[in-house]
Amino acid sequence: MSEFLRHVPVSRSTAYAKIHAGLWPRPLRLSQRVVAFKVSDVRALLERFERGEA
Repeated sequence: MSEFLRHVPVSRSTAYAKIHAGLWPRPLRLSQRVVAFKVSDVRALLERFERGEA
């Protein structure tokens, strides 16, 4: 999540709120303490930010 937040200009709590609301892609849980995002999902989200839609 910390690496994801380096690229997305929001706080951790805002990111989780948007994920739980279904507005942003859900991370994949790799272990109890590790999550990861699909690169394609992050790229699509960044494109939405560029268009002002995220």
